[in-house]
Amino acid sequence: MHKEKLYEQSLEKISAYFYKLESKIKRPEKIRYEDFYVYRYTDKNIFEAMVLKSARVVTTLKAIYMLNKIGFLQEQASLQRVHDELTEDVLFLGYAVMFDKITEKHTRFLDAFFQEEVCIQKKKEFRPKSTLPRKKIRAYINSFDEDDPSSGIKAGQEISHGYSGYVHGASNHIMELYYGNPPYFHISGMRDSPFYEDHYEDLLNYFYRSILNFAFVAKALGDEQLFSDIHAYSKEFAISSGEPERLSNFV
Repeated sequence: MHKEKLYEQSLEKISAYFYKLESKIKRPEKIRYEDFYVYRYTDKNIFEAMVLKSARVVTTLKAIYMLNKIGFLQEQASLQRVHDELTEDVLFLGYAVMFDKITEKHTRFLDAFFQEEVCIQKKKEFRPKSTLPRKKIRAYINSFDEDDPSSGIKAGQEISHGYSGYVHGASNHIMELYYGNPPYFHISGMRDSPFYEDHYEDLLNYFYRSILNFAFVAKALGDEQLFSDIHAYSKEFAISSGEPERLSNFV
């Protein structure tokens, strides 16, 4: 199957999976917040956090795909860094449920995650979030790798570092905008960039990891049937991509 068609189909599948997962928990409530009303999950628990993070997995994947289509490769790469952290967060939360190993780190993570960032009362005072360092999230995730947890931590750090230049606007990354004959800065898209094919190929990893993300959340929420359905689709996706060996590294 042509990858373009495969990606379009998988976006529909992933969106449908999200709504099935979202239906497994209590719906958000409409509450008064200062001078207006907002919707919030009121229990502020680990399951709600997984669903919320998964919503952003979907929207971030869609944005990554659209940015690639119009040639905004640096912005695509920046969002891939966001996607990496979202899926790490889901693993961090899901392992705690699946292995009954909720720690002080999870309590700290959830406290920061559900903390409101808008002004507190009327004094316009902002309370800094006590966020959990990314290295601790990765260390927890890889602690379940009995063979070589340090390799997983190192791999996560290397991927994050590789995309950080796009996020923070490092000069050598920005210079990828400059090419052609005569060369100039391509600020309206880079579909003809010598780097385009690399960024296009990178999409496959993020689509596949998103599918696995939803299989994982279904498992953590205790929906074995949905887990089986998503897991079966992940195999179908890998075969249809024509690169099952490459994607087997994520299993």
